[in-house]
Amino acid sequence: MTYALVSDIQNEIKNIDFANPKSSVLTSSVEDFLDQADAKINMYLTQYVLPITGVESLLILKKIEIDLVAFRVTKIIDLTKSVPIPDSTIPQEITTGTCFRQAMNQLEMLKSNDLVLPDTDLVPESTGILSFHTEAGNNIQPVFHKEAQQW
Repeated sequence: MTYALVSDIQNEIKNIDFANPKSSVLTSSVEDFLDQADAKINMYLTQYVLPITGVESLLILKKIEIDLVAFRVTKIIDLTKSVPIPDSTIPQEITTGTCFRQAMNQLEMLKSNDLVLPDTDLVPESTGILSFHTEAGNNIQPVFHKEAQQW
């Protein structure tokens, strides 16, 4: 499940018809871009229980995904046009990558817990990567020893 839909990208980039077979970016391509952006976003959300279900959190992630995909689409359109995109009806914030950079910064902030999704649960610490060592001890003997000739 993606955080955004093709219609959200269509609303962000006006006057581009993804359903038109002559379009430089087709609906199927946008759907693929959304799936890829979804995977990228989830990669940054490892401390949260997935899938994200909180309404406010979904709105935040939807905006991030729209920014990521809209930037990718405008770059493809820019490569296929002889007229630079800033002269068209696409907002310059998208074409210059400002929104993309902001989205990536937000993902980095989510990853480092500088930005927190408001209505989403964190993964319990006990389900993370655990060492074989416990405070109670175990029967695993270390292979290497301190202050001893090892080779």
